[in-house]
Amino acid sequence: MRAERLRLPARAVVVSGWFPPRPGGSAALMGNLLQWFHRDDWVVATGAPPPDEARTLLLDGARVVHVSRYRRLRGRGHQLWTAAQIPTAARRTAALARRERAAVIVGVFPDLQHLAVAYLAHRLTGLPLAVYLHDFILEAGYTSYLGALARWLHPRVLAAARPVWTMSGAMSARFAEVHGVATTPLVHPYNEPIPDEVADVEPPRELRALFTGSIAPANGAALARVARAVGQVGGRLTVLGPNDRGTLARYGVDLPHVRCGFVASRADVLDAMRAHDVLVTTLSWPDESWVGAEEVAAMFPTKLPEYLAQGRPVLGHCPAHYTMAAFMAEHDCGWLVTDRSEEALAAALHDIATDAAARRKRGANALGTARRFAGPRIAAQFRDELTAAVSGTGRP
Repeated sequence: MRAERLRLPARAVVVSGWFPPRPGGSAALMGNLLQWFHRDDWVVATGAPPPDEARTLLLDGARVVHVSRYRRLRGRGHQLWTAAQIPTAARRTAALARRERAAVIVGVFPDLQHLAVAYLAHRLTGLPLAVYLHDFILEAGYTSYLGALARWLHPRVLAAARPVWTMSGAMSARFAEVHGVATTPLVHPYNEPIPDEVADVEPPRELRALFTGSIAPANGAALARVARAVGQVGGRLTVLGPNDRGTLARYGVDLPHVRCGFVASRADVLDAMRAHDVLVTTLSWPDESWVGAEEVAAMFPTKLPEYLAQGRPVLGHCPAHYTMAAFMAEHDCGWLVTDRSEEALAAALHDIATDAAARRKRGANALGTARRFAGPRIAAQFRDELTAAVSGTGRP
């Protein structure tokens, strides 16, 4: 990343439940985006990380204020405890915005409670509100009091916020079709240099596959199929993320040839990607989890741009109508298996191990596709559209 940082039009308070040192796709996305901007131009309002959660490295020089506090992830009442803090956290965020002389509040979802904090701080201060939706709100499957909060918050946020960013064009299309709201795709920025050519790699003697990130209801069942297929071809699978053996067992991934680990450094994660023969991304079928069918179909894993930028073979496994499948098919940037079949996955893994020409071709396509996520372009879009919000030209 270049040494000279961009400047925002005015100071922004970013309200997000996910930010380093919390691990996860949304945390990585926000860290990658905000590090393009001068540190004086933004401050993050978030919750103190849960004491039992794995942690990544802090973002150098970032100003982070804890307006709420998470309890233990496995403890009972975790969500209720977090939701009960919304009024206090909103008042603290409003006070932070006044103290910082901020000109705009940016709310980030998929954390429902902190999106509510951003909206209420906007109401308390009268500052413009921008929101960045990494997932859908109503389609996320919230029930009980969280469902009531989601139904109350959704129309108010969409009416108040400009701009409304989404993770992908597919998400924006659904917002327009279902909710009649114009939104703008703002994709995951990739900040590191992207190679010009695919490295010439010898065919592997023992296939080494890598999955990075959290195993969750939206991807666990599909990942278990990939894990079994890796075993069929005599390979090994590494799961690198905030997962323990209990999590692997819960989703059927705790197999003899599977190991799990966690590294705090982004550089170490990228090194691991370059050191493996195939990089795995999965999304499960609608009947395999409680996650809403519309939400999981429109998901675009934040790990995918990082995979593509390494030029290594990428294996995607999900239904054909999902956004991830359409993207990979359009750009021919990896091996895509849309059958719920371990045999089809094993065949794809065998092809990856033996077809050097396909590895070179799809690796080159992956590098070209990764340039769509280049950090400078995404950061400039964020700056320009936030400028419009502050000036009033982006308001309703």
